[in-house]
Amino acid sequence: MWNNVVNAWWSIVFYPATDAPRFRKGMVAMLCVSVATLGATYLVYYLERRERQQKQESDQVDTRHDSRPQTQDIRIKQEAG
Repeated sequence: MWNNVVNAWWSIVFYPATDAPRFRKGMVAMLCVSVATLGATYLVYYLERRERQQKQESDQVDTRHDSRPQTQDIRIKQEAG
């Protein structure tokens, strides 16, 4: 829905025919949106990378803790069997 609002009003507000051929407001708006898009892209990249590292660290910790109980379970089964 937001996309439709932007598409409907962007050219009317930032690129009116009265500003032709310079379109100063439109160019400033486009630069601001471009910088904001780059910032959002970097933020997503950073958060996704951090999440992946945290998952790898937690998998390593889980692997270390999981190996001990499995060994004890095998010993218990061998003693019982």
